[in-house]
Amino acid sequence: MKTKLLLLLFLMNGWLILTGKPIGKKEIPQKVYTTKAIKNNPPVIDGKGNDPVWEQVEWAGDFIQREPHENAAPTQKTAFKILYDNNNVYVLIRAYDTEADKIVTRMARRDDQQGDFVTIFFDSYYDKLSAFSFTVSAAGVKTDAIMSNDGNNDLTWDPVWFAKTSIDKDGWTAEMRIPLDQLRFSGQKEHVWGLEVARQLSRIQESSVWKQVPKDASGTVYLFGELKGINGIKPKRQQDVMPYMVAKTESYKTEVGNPYSKGHENNLGVGVDGKMGITNDFTLDFTINPDFGQVEADPSQVNLTGFETYFKEQRPFFIEGRDVMNFQLTMGNNPYSGDNLFYSRRIGRQPHYSPDGDYVKDPQNTRILGAFKLTGKTKDGLSLGIMESVTDRMYSMTTTNDKEDKVESEPYTNYLVGSVMQDYNKGNTRFGGVITATNRDLSNPLLKDKLPGSAYTGGLRFEHNWKDRKYTLQVLAEFSEVNGTAPAMKLVQESSVHYFQRPDASYVKYDTTRTSLLGHGGSINFMKMGSGHFRYLFWLNWRSPGLELNDVGFIRKADDIFQVAWLSYKLWEPTSIYRQLNIESNQWTDWDFGGRNTFKGGNIGINSQLKNYWWANLYMGIDGSNIDNSILRGGPSLKLPGGYNINYSVSSDDRKKFVYGFFNAFSFGFNNVSQSIDYGVDLSYRPIDAIKITLSPGFETAYNNMQYVDKVSGRYIVARIDQRMFRSSFRFEYYPRPNMSVQYYGQPFIFAGNYSDFKKVTNSMASNYSDRIHIYDNNEIQLVNDSYTVKENGNTNKQFSFDNPNFKSFAFLSNLVFRWEYVPGSTVYLVWSQNRGGSDKVANFNFGKDFSNIYQIYPQDVFMIKFSYRF
Repeated sequence: MKTKLLLLLFLMNGWLILTGKPIGKKEIPQKVYTTKAIKNNPPVIDGKGNDPVWEQVEWAGDFIQREPHENAAPTQKTAFKILYDNNNVYVLIRAYDTEADKIVTRMARRDDQQGDFVTIFFDSYYDKLSAFSFTVSAAGVKTDAIMSNDGNNDLTWDPVWFAKTSIDKDGWTAEMRIPLDQLRFSGQKEHVWGLEVARQLSRIQESSVWKQVPKDASGTVYLFGELKGINGIKPKRQQDVMPYMVAKTESYKTEVGNPYSKGHENNLGVGVDGKMGITNDFTLDFTINPDFGQVEADPSQVNLTGFETYFKEQRPFFIEGRDVMNFQLTMGNNPYSGDNLFYSRRIGRQPHYSPDGDYVKDPQNTRILGAFKLTGKTKDGLSLGIMESVTDRMYSMTTTNDKEDKVESEPYTNYLVGSVMQDYNKGNTRFGGVITATNRDLSNPLLKDKLPGSAYTGGLRFEHNWKDRKYTLQVLAEFSEVNGTAPAMKLVQESSVHYFQRPDASYVKYDTTRTSLLGHGGSINFMKMGSGHFRYLFWLNWRSPGLELNDVGFIRKADDIFQVAWLSYKLWEPTSIYRQLNIESNQWTDWDFGGRNTFKGGNIGINSQLKNYWWANLYMGIDGSNIDNSILRGGPSLKLPGGYNINYSVSSDDRKKFVYGFFNAFSFGFNNVSQSIDYGVDLSYRPIDAIKITLSPGFETAYNNMQYVDKVSGRYIVARIDQRMFRSSFRFEYYPRPNMSVQYYGQPFIFAGNYSDFKKVTNSMASNYSDRIHIYDNNEIQLVNDSYTVKENGNTNKQFSFDNPNFKSFAFLSNLVFRWEYVPGSTVYLVWSQNRGGSDKVANFNFGKDFSNIYQIYPQDVFMIKFSYRF
């Protein structure tokens, strides 16, 4: 039955792809705006637009609606003007509104647009792939982004530009000054740029644009209008240097007798961030002694798998421009979506080694001595990126029997990442790649056998679009080489990525004498992403057993061949029930390099915005039986039953002051092997436009009858775990003005795991589930002094023991940040961070008591002030 359901889902995908027919397309007329140069008396950027110089050019208008009624006339008119001189581009946008008292002026932090806003896009390279966008809301909040590959938006780009807005009885006005040194363009005498202007009318969620871009288009930049009349301007080289000073004080609980727990620490640091235009095409970003103290802490979670947890990057230097270095191995939302040749969290990570001792003080992070990035793109479509970073040698302090030692915990390390991409055929064909190199100074014998001395990875990317970018073919290829001593490479082979020591993995070679490891991978992806209501893709991804990226990249699991088929049907035109509707389905299957089909499954889902502006989503999926090569953490593969899942969510009209939503996620394993029920609520309230309060509590209850416990005396022990988890996040945001914010974030977290029904894996691949395990009865297993003792069949000659795995974890993380951009590009941060954390072996979940216990824990408090000035 399960196999038939999967086959039906796959055939349905194929039938829809074969029968779905795109809607005929009409030719879209080109639009052109001609600007003029000014020599004297540039406009004053005050949001009023009444300077006489604006009379030199004509208004452009005739916008067309894109949402919700494509190609209809907008309900409100919009017009704009553009001027320029040798140093700036000036933009004036008039957003008329017959109900000016209903203009939505919600405040938010930069790059988080709320309410009514307008945007201007410049494709200054005129490559029909990339663009710079500048957005300002009616409240004066700015957003800026770099668009690349006609689909990727990088909101981390924060150029220095100026914008003001004003509201009157006829609507509102936005006025901008954009320095030319923040844009990239060629040095020719006469310029043609791609141009688009867009407006969002929040109260009816209507978007309109100057140049029509169909909803079924596979991109936007290639359909922009044209900006003409720019003549004689010369490329400008950006020169920004931003020194900073940071003072930090930390307090925590004093531990009696611990020489490293004094209860407080103070630090003062200085550093420099900079951005220099090497040419108009290429920019050098550098940082010396960087500080990342103002970023939020990673969310609390409990990892019950053998795999590494992926955390997103939050440090500004590594976020800005990261698309240039990005080489993601997979796409979409799947277990491998974090896999990448470059994972910047490796740089500055917590040291690899932690020594033993009565008292130990480990560094929390590795000091980054310096880093630079060189990025840019030429007028001929050549994109280049280079990042170099050096991290310091780090030491842990240990004291044993009153003797103190200084132990190296992280070596000097050099990281290099390089990327290149060339556009051909008007951007429809692209070819390039990424290389990485990690080199460690392992002169210390202690670390020499724990870490690879060097690691090199590379990837090639080919992409071709045809039929007006309706179809895309993408091919990726990756390789890796890791080198080190035999003990170090033994650790790599035994890691959760590889598990070469698996006794039933005859197709891999587990060699304890090897000093290098080679691997390869790749993917082939064919997709239709434009023209008509249907979208589909076929994707095949593989990574050999030896592929290793985790020195400066991220890979969760090697030894994998993964196939996906996806189909989507989207309706954009509103009806009496919905404003937009999307139906999609997925089919997937997976093999290892031994040729075994390790899992298969599929799902179907629907998501829709209803006529009343509410959102509703429903997804249902099924998975067949699977073979898990990793669950026994180096032991034999284990056959597990499949299951099914149902997820749905509903959220209310986000135009309102009070917005709420909820979701439920249900997962049920066949043969009652597992179950998970997750509930969550999202609440948001805006008492005034400058304040936003959000609360997102959630609760999960689950059990898993095959949770790994330990390997003892050659036996693989699994058990039932009953889990209870409470999580919540609370945010308070106050924006007294567009360049000033006060933000508070708090997250309590409680997780309890109670183990029972301990079992030994006997025949891991038996056809019947019950034949794969032996469940220890009460005569065979006893809990004594927090340790389980097992006498198999009552035989003392087969006696062994293991620790009680029960646990409870609770934590509270919070950040309070005041940020003031007192002049464009220069900021003051005041930060208070608090961390409370603890654990318990008593695993019963008692929300009231556990929640109260969090606040009985002595906190670790960090207070910081950071001052920077941008020259």
